[in-house]
Amino acid sequence: MRFKFKKQNQHGAWAMVFMPPILGMVAGGFHLSQLFFIVGWLLIFFAADHILYFFKRFKRKEYEVLNSSLLFTLLSLLILIYPIVTDYRVIYFFLCMIPFGMLNAYFSYTRDERNMINNIAAIIILV
Repeated sequence: MRFKFKKQNQHGAWAMVFMPPILGMVAGGFHLSQLFFIVGWLLIFFAADHILYFFKRFKRKEYEVLNSSLLFTLLSLLILIYPIVTDYRVIYFFLCMIPFGMLNAYFSYTRDERNMINNIAAIIILV
């Protein structure tokens, strides 16, 4: 099984990944589960980025990217066990993101990532 790591090169995406959890820590106080949540959130971000890249290059069948996405997903699920046990409402947050993720996957497949609806869906997911 081969893996291929692709890192996001847009600074705005990195800001949208880290700022909401950091602002949550500032507003609500620090708890140990938040560190696990941030690491799990980062791994989910990597997994989603790899899945969207796979949809974008679907005809080339770059399965290494899909393998990496599966690895990031499994690692994030392991890391997110503690935050989910301490506050089960986090699951509702992830369930609400699924339709927006599917919308992002559609626009990635059609190679129309700069569509305004896609941008709004990505902002809603990360904020």
